[in-house]
Amino acid sequence: MDIRFDNAERFETKVDDLASRYAVLKDRIQTQYTGEKLEQEMQTLDTLYTQAKEELANSYAKNIGGFYEGMGQSGIAEGMKESVLSAIDNKANEYSSYLAENDIYADITDPSKQWLKQDDGYMAAKLRETVAVSSMDTPTTQTNNPQTLYSANDLSFSAAYAKELSEQIEKPEWDTYKIKENDANLGKYLAQQYQSLTNELQHADISNQLSTLLKDSFEPFMEQFLDALDAKIDQNRERVANKPWQSGLIRTQSINREEVYRVFRMFQ
Repeated sequence: MDIRFDNAERFETKVDDLASRYAVLKDRIQTQYTGEKLEQEMQTLDTLYTQAKEELANSYAKNIGGFYEGMGQSGIAEGMKESVLSAIDNKANEYSSYLAENDIYADITDPSKQWLKQDDGYMAAKLRETVAVSSMDTPTTQTNNPQTLYSANDLSFSAAYAKELSEQIEKPEWDTYKIKENDANLGKYLAQQYQSLTNELQHADISNQLSTLLKDSFEPFMEQFLDALDAKIDQNRERVANKPWQSGLIRTQSINREEVYRVFRMFQ
């Protein structure tokens, strides 16, 4: 149930999987048991559900929240953790409410397939599919705890964006080998990326709070991106030191950050 940069785009899927599985098992327990047995089974289920929620929320806070804290957004990880917990509970409540009013088992009429009703994985998938179709006819409005900082859409968007930026820092695409690539062009390249972000935010179904956070994270990202480029240039210097004939063929001069920012502010 963990969220890392290599699976950040699956955040919404993981929330859906956990919430729907919990709703199906909860419904089964409440239907099949009574008294002390009901209480015991629900206690076991709630314990497993809580553990899975904590794993998902803690990993999100550590990896995604930690990334934004590294971009200068101090204290954001804890708020994201609480928001993940709330998003999972909201989804589980939505699925449970649907099960209370709709019979998703009725479609399984083949006598040879009755065992599927006891397969929580299958029934959870059927629940997700049925609710998704129902939502197309009557879209549901996200309801969050008033104390929740970020909606489920916020969390999904911020995870995908953190992955995108972290990949650029890890493997910066700007070509530090070609002498012709100057720092003014680099500033323009980053300004275009910022413009693309702001345009995307205008059409994304996310909160103003998250939109502000992502915009505020861009210049700290730029600094780390430029650090990564300078690290590549340092490697160029080592190459030239070992192979002097490459001098003049690859860049060995550090990024002129004043020039980068001058052009960035001109075009952003």
